[in-house]
Amino acid sequence: MIFSLKPTLIFSAIFLMNIELCFCACALAEYEINKECCPMCGPGTAQKDAECDECAIGTYSDGSFEICKQHTKCEDLGLTEVKPGTATLDVMCGNKIQVFLIVGIIGFVCVTVATVALFHFYKIRHEEGRKTATQGLAVKTICIQTSNTVCSPLEGFYCTDEHESSCRYAIEHTKCSPGQYINQKGTALKDVECAECAEGTFSNGSLQICKQHTKCNDLGLNEITPGTNFLDAQCGQETPPALLTGIIAAIVVVLVVLGAVTCIRIWKHRTTGKFHFNPSLTDIWL
Repeated sequence: MIFSLKPTLIFSAIFLMNIELCFCACALAEYEINKECCPMCGPGTAQKDAECDECAIGTYSDGSFEICKQHTKCEDLGLTEVKPGTATLDVMCGNKIQVFLIVGIIGFVCVTVATVALFHFYKIRHEEGRKTATQGLAVKTICIQTSNTVCSPLEGFYCTDEHESSCRYAIEHTKCSPGQYINQKGTALKDVECAECAEGTFSNGSLQICKQHTKCNDLGLNEITPGTNFLDAQCGQETPPALLTGIIAAIVVVLVVLGAVTCIRIWKHRTTGKFHFNPSLTDIWL
């Protein structure tokens, strides 16, 4: 019995739908007026003489109104305007407490989300920076959903293992030894090139060009210590050999004379039985 009713119900439904379509000549997006089908107006417009006119400022329509309606005046209701009206929507009203509460909640949510996002961002930067700094690397671009972290060498390092425009390992630039100069500065991809100083020049290893040894004669000085490939020549005033010999000879003569006079006075006092040793220069010469 149940199976025999099923085809009957289906046939009846199709028949009723056909009857409805016959009596309803207008389409779904149309309406009937004076036995004519007219297109329904869209949001922000209203029917006027079988045409759609845009709503004036201060009015609105969702497309189903015959005329545009005035926006609700929240003040007349003792409420506060939460959201202004548009050509398609009415004004949203609420009491002051609700307004302050909504604004406060929205502000709190925005500040919280921004704070969490910034904290997460700087945390990632700090962790990646700490991890890569030990390898002579710095984070150039942090990791995002569409690309991996991009690293570059720190200042004073150069990359020795590059993959997909990102450096995976870096080594510190070579430091030139004393007696060498920097022939080619290091870059992010190349090490420093060192070269030996030529004869008559010097460098402590940090210069980009070796300096000439100071010429003491040009300064009216004597060369105390000759220059090397890492030290400059030392200049100064040198005592002439003849003057030095004369000073030494004079000191020797004075010492001999003092010794002789002292011996004579000691012998003289022994013979007289009185011995008073007074080595003052006045007594010696007297």
